Parts: sequence; C-alpha cells; structure tokens
Amino acid sequence: MKEAEMKQIGKFVTEAIDAKDNREKLEKIRQEVKALCQPFPVYRIEEGIAV
Repeated sequence: MKEAEMKQIGKFVTEAIDAKDNREKLEKIRQEVKALCQPFPVYRIEEGIAV
C-alpha cells in the first residue's frame, strides 16, 4: 500500500465514525475496505504463504 491507499483508509475511518449508528453505511464501507485490501494479501511468515 502506498500514499493513495493510506488516504483512502483515513477516509474510511472518518466515514465509519460519522456513520457509527448506520448499519447500511457501515456495511458499504466494509465492502469498500475489502475491495481496497484485495490486492494486498496478508503474508504469514511462519508458513511462508500469502493468505
């Protein structure tokens, strides 16, 4: 992840705080976060694989 993704993550955090009582908006943000993270798999060092 680079600067552009970090800026988007900051926006997600702000939106989530503002929508803390709005389940529909939070679900939309959740889906957007998943889409943003899709190209950046988590790497497990102990197994040497990306998940």
